Amino acid sequence: MDFISTLRRKNSLRKAVKDLDSAQLEKVVSDLFDILEHAKAIEAYKEYEEQARIAAIHDIQRKMIEAGLSLKDFADLNESNSHPKVKPKYRLIGSDGKPNEWSGRGRKPVVFRDYEERGGNIEDLKII
Repeated sequence: MDFISTLRRKNSLRKAVKDLDSAQLEKVVSDLFDILEHAKAIEAYKEYEEQARIAAIHDIQRKMIEAGLSLKDFADLNESNSHPKVKPKYRLIGSDGKPNEWSGRGRKPVVFRDYEERGGNIEDLKII
């Protein structure tokens, strides 16, 4: 039987500690009480943190309502702060008929490298 099962069953626990004298049993009880108090303190702190988090959320919601803001306003703000998309500089129509575009920045896409390896000039693909 594992240790946790023994602790959870009074009769199993009684059998496990039958050879201990009262002083040793008091030490076990004292240690278990200390562990219990520590576990209660941790649970209380977690509950306090959760309540503080919920209070902060409600406070922010109240301030947003007072200011006439919504979550959409923040999403719009994030979109406007992002880097503008770089326009493609080169276009190559693949064998599947789909256009492949590249801005000329970063690693050259495989389709453009293959085109050059077959003797093509990348400047011929420039978008005017």
